[in-house]
Amino acid sequence: MCMKRKPHRGIDWIRSKPWLACAGLFSTLMAIICGFGGLMMIGISYNVINTIIPFLIIAIGIDDMFIITSCWEQSDENQTVPQRMSQTLSHAGVAVTITNVTDILSFAIGCINFREGLDPGNLVTEDHYISKYFDDIKEFWKAGPQLHIGILNPPDLANSTAREAILSTVAAFENTDFSLGREGTVFFLLEYLNYLEQLNVDLEDTAGLWKHKFRSWLKYTGGASQWESDVKINEITGVIEAFRFSVALKNIVEPNQHKLAAKLMRSIADAQPFHVVVYYEAFPFADQYLIILPAMVFNVSVTLLCMTVVSLLMVPSLPSGVIIFVSIVSINVGVFGYMTLWGVNLDAISMISIIMSIGFAVDLSGHIVYAFVTSHGDTNQRVIGALQALGWPIFQGASSTIAGISVLYTVDAYIILVFFKTIWLTMAIGAVHGLFFIPVFLSVFPIGFFCIPKTSELS
Repeated sequence: MCMKRKPHRGIDWIRSKPWLACAGLFSTLMAIICGFGGLMMIGISYNVINTIIPFLIIAIGIDDMFIITSCWEQSDENQTVPQRMSQTLSHAGVAVTITNVTDILSFAIGCINFREGLDPGNLVTEDHYISKYFDDIKEFWKAGPQLHIGILNPPDLANSTAREAILSTVAAFENTDFSLGREGTVFFLLEYLNYLEQLNVDLEDTAGLWKHKFRSWLKYTGGASQWESDVKINEITGVIEAFRFSVALKNIVEPNQHKLAAKLMRSIADAQPFHVVVYYEAFPFADQYLIILPAMVFNVSVTLLCMTVVSLLMVPSLPSGVIIFVSIVSINVGVFGYMTLWGVNLDAISMISIIMSIGFAVDLSGHIVYAFVTSHGDTNQRVIGALQALGWPIFQGASSTIAGISVLYTVDAYIILVFFKTIWLTMAIGAVHGLFFIPVFLSVFPIGFFCIPKTSELS
């Protein structure tokens, strides 16, 4: 039904070509099969995220079919089939090329700029027991996770000045907004000093206290199993080569708290007079939060630059290329804003889907601008001609894509929903730009503003 020529009338059963629509869909299905087969032949494994690919490719792949069909119906019916085909491809060739080149570039940039790190709770469906487990941790374990601090090549603990420096380092980690304080610290040196204080021993008896007695205490104390794993002693010289202690954390439930805690703890470690390293098993996710915004800005900028270059190569007008660029930026600003309202966080998945959506935004903007540039007359006549030529195919492509991916909304998995929301917003906002905002914007300026060659024709 979407293939009918005049949308405001009933279906013309003589002129409509349902088999042509089926052929376009079959071509997309063949592309999916060949793509999956080729990737498997070179050793790329199938995973669950690939289940969204057929829906995405079918929805996007038939957009070119609508443009080609529209150009075919606008060709001269009195010409032969080869002549009509030549005329059709001369009209649709640039639009189809823009679609495919920009999509390939945006997908490629998304692939080569993949960043590790994702909230583990988002890797499963919402009703999975693992997801419930992570929710319970955030709810009931807001304090207590252990930050491990390792001191490599430490000073001689027999030296009172060195001990004070070590204890000062411990205090620096304890006295932060993300630490529980001394009650959450586990450190063999503190326990050993308490033990010596109970014995009322002179701490300056270095030979006896910090070699023989210390090793005996490590072996026979109640925490021997833990202390032995916390201290590395040279068996020959008896010198402590490295040790660690742990500090309990708090206030690290939210991603921003997690990020700030990681930055603070690492800065404290860097400020110490000896080699200090910190470790917490969830810090890789904090690293994602730290790099995701700069990576997002860089990748979006590179993608926008590539899309602009492609548009300028395909559309013979510099001001028109600038309009396409502004339209892409406007569409993506809208996508960013509504994604936030729709509950999508900035992470590796949303970054890749946003980069991918930029390629789709070019399609909707580039088609109408190219049709405007290659039409005849003043700006108003060109806008009317552009909408007559590609307005309906743009609506067909956007609506079919939205309909095709809407089934993904029923899947209760974060990764799939992120792709659905991003594509849905891009197509909806892009269609509004392509069919309303850009035509109005183009009609405001005189034709001389666009620097269009006089020989420009729709051929």
